[in-house]
This record gives sequence, structure tokens and C-alpha cells, in this order.
Amino acid sequence: MTKKKNNPAADPTAEQNIGTAEKAEQNLVADKNATEDVLQAETDGISEEIALEADGGAALVKPHRKVLKVVVVIFLEIALLCAGLFFGYVYAKATIPQGVVLSEYKTIEELREEYGAVADEKKSVQSYVNAKDYYGLYATVYYKLITATDVYLMSTGLTDSLGMVKVSIESEKKLENGYMVWHMNSSGDSMPSQTTFSVNGYFDIVNQMVKVKRYNNKGAGDSKNGKEQSELAFVSKYGLLPFAFSNYYVTEANILSAECRTENGLNVLTLTLDAESATEGYVVQMSGMSGQKADFSDGSVVYTMMFDDNFVLRKTASSDEYVINYGIKVSCKGNMEENYYYKGEEGYVSFTEEEKYENVAPDA
Repeated sequence: MTKKKNNPAADPTAEQNIGTAEKAEQNLVADKNATEDVLQAETDGISEEIALEADGGAALVKPHRKVLKVVVVIFLEIALLCAGLFFGYVYAKATIPQGVVLSEYKTIEELREEYGAVADEKKSVQSYVNAKDYYGLYATVYYKLITATDVYLMSTGLTDSLGMVKVSIESEKKLENGYMVWHMNSSGDSMPSQTTFSVNGYFDIVNQMVKVKRYNNKGAGDSKNGKEQSELAFVSKYGLLPFAFSNYYVTEANILSAECRTENGLNVLTLTLDAESATEGYVVQMSGMSGQKADFSDGSVVYTMMFDDNFVLRKTASSDEYVINYGIKVSCKGNMEENYYYKGEEGYVSFTEEEKYENVAPDA
């Protein structure tokens, strides 16, 4: 299937975001230039005093003044770094790609068509392995998942930025008869205003409509909480369809290496993916959720699926590495584990009355 090209969607906030980004960038440049001018002036002053000493004029310069000037220079350098971090964050947040149609965005029906064309449950897992057809094996497992009618998923994850900013993520998804509810909680040990929040999504999959309720670290909600929007509007901000389940878009071309083994009675398929091409939607999701501007161009993605001989997915595990740009580039690592349950099985959880789409109303 041919990928869709990027097309700007109608979004009245897009121009405002771009303007905010430009102002932030201009402020950063102005702040940097002004600080550099002061630094140069102070440096020139120190140089002149050193020259005076060399000419026998040391008595004209008090030692404590030189020390003070050095301290001022160091202080201004630190201030410049802090300003860079602040405006870098403002720039990243202001340039969240809202109102953008992802090239890899596909409706659930399009995903079923794409992977269904490759999937073949008549084959055995071993026959796929013998033929080294790992994409065909992935497609068969994934197709069975996205055509299931009743699925319950629990996942936990952790992101770590240089060991300084750690964020724990817990997610729950319930799929029933054409509807999904998704609860996601993010909790950070620092920068709580960006890393601690919750998102609840309610999806009418057939009619491609969504209701979202988001709350910040203080429990305050968004003004649009619970108001109905199109699936396309949701994807333009958050990048991924929760009922597509995976954070990664897998194609035959972006599988760099693969292996399959058996472990504890399950088949274990491990894929190493081309990080940049597999994460377009994931990058938008991170931006929409927390303002983080992730770069996977030099990153890595390893995705593992655990499934039975009937291609029923039971668990997944993923690990990735990428860079976040806050004015300076910060290396990050993430990992996530997911457990899948199906209707009639122990561990399966159904919708509550409050979670049913028709019962979700805008916040008062």
C-alpha cells in the first residue's frame, strides 16, 4: 500500500504555534547576543588590566576587582546556559506538530488491509521461521490482534534522561465491540508540570470519533475535556491510534534484523527496526503528551512479541534510544512491557458504565 503524503490539516492553532516558536527563537537569539556582548566587554576589560600589569601599572588595578569580573563572567555564562534551556523548551513545546497528517497515518481498516494482505494463519510459526519470513510472521500476529473484537491490555514503562529525569508510565486499554477506552498516567520524579499528567481517551472506532480528557499534575483539566473530535484531529496531536496498539509502524523495509525462538511455551519474535522510519507517530505522541521533541535519527528500536502457536499475542517488550532537544541535546532511553488478555480469559476487564462512549460528557 502506498503511504499517504504529509498534508496540513485545518487547525486554527497551527499559525499561533508557529508564531510562538518564532518569538521564542528570537528571544533566545537576542538573549544570547546581549550576553555575549557583556562577556566580550568584561573579557576586554580583564585583558586591558593584564596589559597594565605587564607595563608596570599593576598598582592601578585592585586584585579584588579582577576576581569580581571573573565571577561576573562565570555567572553570565551560567545564565546564558539556563536561558538556552528555557527557550529551547518553549520552542520545542510551541512547535508541537498539531494539525499535521502523518505520512504513516492509516485508519484501522487500512491497517487491516495492509497486514491482512501478508498474513497467513494457514502457515505454522515454524514455516515462517524456516523461510526467514519474519515480516510475514509479524504481520500474521499483528493482523490477528487488530481484528480481535475484545481485548484488554495493561502496560508499564519507564523513560530515563541521563539518569536525571525518570518518568514512569502506566497504561490500560479496553477494546469492546468497536469501542475503546484508554487510560494513561505519566509520573515524573522531576519537572512535574511536564512529566506528570493523565490522559483518558474514549473512541468510537466505527464512526472515527474521539473524546479526550487530560489532566495536569495538579488535577486541572483542559477546556476541551470530553468534547467530541474527529479521529484525524486526535492523530494530528497525539500521533498514534491506541487501538492500533503498537508505538511503532513496522514494514518489511524497516526491519533491520530479526530472530525467533521459543521460551516458556511461547514464540518470541524480536525485531530490530530502523528507528526513524518506525517512530513518526510515536514522536508526535511524545510531543502532544509532554512537549518533548524526540529525535530518533541516530536512535534505536528493539521490539519483541511473545505469542502462542495460534498467533495470539500475549506479551510485548520494547526498548528504544533517542535524543530530546531542550536547547541542548539530552540522550534518553525508554522501555515498555505489555500484557494482553482476551474475553473469557482470566485477567480480562470489561468496560464500566462510566467508560462507555455514550456516557462520557464534557467536564463541567
